[in-house]
Amino acid sequence: MAAYSKKLRTIAIFGSSVYNPVKARDLDILIIVDKLLDVKEKTDLEIEILNNLKDFQAKTPIDIIVLDE
Repeated sequence: MAAYSKKLRTIAIFGSSVYNPVKARDLDILIIVDKLLDVKEKTDLEIEILNNLKDFQAKTPIDIIVLDE
């Protein structure tokens, strides 16, 4: 996140059981930063975070959602 000069505001981690307890299989990570310039920056940040979590993701599928204030 420092490479993007973003200030982290919130991280919320929850399982897909929030949506459907019977089919819970993945982990959702909601990340809120101070400001995103555009959709490309949002997507690039999501991809970078997923790449950093790739060892963990091999065991548990992860969905990353980045939003700004």
